[in-house]
Amino acid sequence: MPLRNSQVAHISRLARLKLTPEEIDRLSSELAVIVGYFNQIKAVSTGSPGLDETRLNVLRDDTVEHSLPTEKALGNVPRHDGMFVLVPRVLPG
Repeated sequence: MPLRNSQVAHISRLARLKLTPEEIDRLSSELAVIVGYFNQIKAVSTGSPGLDETRLNVLRDDTVEHSLPTEKALGNVPRHDGMFVLVPRVLPG
C-alpha cells in the first residue's frame, strides 16, 4: 500500500523535519516498503499450539529477603561516608 505524499508530509511535520518535495516523493515509496515489512511480520503466527498463555506465569512471587549489610556493600567502594558512596561532583553548585 503506497503512502500518499500528504501522509509523508504530515509525518515529517510531526517529526519537525523540513523535507523538499523530491524527498517526500522518495520517502513515500521507501516508507511503503517498510510498512509492507511490518505487515508481513504481523501476519506471522507466533502462538504455540497447545500452550495456554493465560495460565503461564513468568513472574515470581515477591518475597522479603535480607539485603547486604552496609559495611559489606561499601567494602569495595573507594570513597564512602559510612552510609553512602561518595562520588565527584558533576554539576556546578
